[in-house]
Amino acid sequence: MPPSLEANWNAVLRRMASAAVGSGRGVDAVALVAVTKSVQASLAAELCRLGQFDLGENRADELERKVAYFRARGIAARWHFV
Repeated sequence: MPPSLEANWNAVLRRMASAAVGSGRGVDAVALVAVTKSVQASLAAELCRLGQFDLGENRADELERKVAYFRARGIAARWHFV
């Protein structure tokens, strides 16, 4: 896993939590969908290992390819077509 992936993901989560609280919402009132455009399936899978299961893709062919990659490895992501 690239050393900065976990740090970047955690930084985004902290910023989201701060924005949610700052707007009077609870942290659980917002959700992150990590868009995997132009990212290899293996790197997207690392996000799931960190706990980020909502993933988005904007090209149908890439979505199908990544879904197949994840299924073959038993990784249960929640895919969103964006």
